[in-house]
Amino acid sequence: MTDTEIILKMARKAGVIRRQDVVARGIHPEHLRRLRAKGLLVRVSRGFYMLPDAEVSEHHSLADSNLLTRPQTEGRSRGNRSDHNR
Repeated sequence: MTDTEIILKMARKAGVIRRQDVVARGIHPEHLRRLRAKGLLVRVSRGFYMLPDAEVSEHHSLADSNLLTRPQTEGRSRGNRSDHNR
C-alpha cells in the first residue's frame, strides 16, 4: 500500500486526520501537501485534513470537534522552553 493510499484510507475511516498521526506512521508530511494540491484532501485547520467531499456531521466524535476548535497552543505549557528558563 502506498503512502497516498494509507493517508486516504485514514481520512475515509476517521473523517478528520491529523498531520501528527500521518507522521507517526512514518509518512513524510509533504504527502499531505501533494494530496491537497491534487484536490484529494482539504486542510480544515492547521494540521487537520479531510476528504473534500466529507461532511462534518453528528457522526463525528466530540473529540474530533474539540480538536478542530481548540487553540493549537492549548496543553503545550508542559515542556515549553520558557518554562525551563524560569
